[in-house]
Amino acid sequence: MNAKQIYLIFALVMPVALTAHAQDASTSANMHVTLEVLKSCAVSAEDMNFGEHASSETAELTADSTVTVTCTSGTEYKLNATSANGGADAFTLVSGNSSVAYNLYADDAKTQQVTSTTPIENMTGTGNEQEITLYGKIASGALAQVPAGTYEDNVTLQVTY
Repeated sequence: MNAKQIYLIFALVMPVALTAHAQDASTSANMHVTLEVLKSCAVSAEDMNFGEHASSETAELTADSTVTVTCTSGTEYKLNATSANGGADAFTLVSGNSSVAYNLYADDAKTQQVTSTTPIENMTGTGNEQEITLYGKIASGALAQVPAGTYEDNVTLQVTY
């Protein structure tokens, strides 16, 4: 064998030998991945405005407000309302020492009153915003005995889930 033949054999055999020894070894393991989605809710509301009225108006006064609730999908919740001026089950608009009573309802027919102890119940979150309309009512003739002024109340809307 001459040097050329040895070189040719070496050139053909060496890459195969090096490749056989250069392969990576491997092993594997399993990884457990988890995520816990917690129940949560958020609530916001538009202001309710009964407008401007003369004390001589005798008709029932109405107004409404859109309440937006967003709860985790499948989360059951209820919505109640508490007046800053009226107490647990009464709502009162106040101007100085004078007041005008009103009520909040969950339905346009104004039969399902909403208070701190009578919430809107049996609602389930979808993960998206859900709009609920609250309807306000001042009884007919309620303005006859009150002085002129701007009457206000702050209502706390609470979502329990």
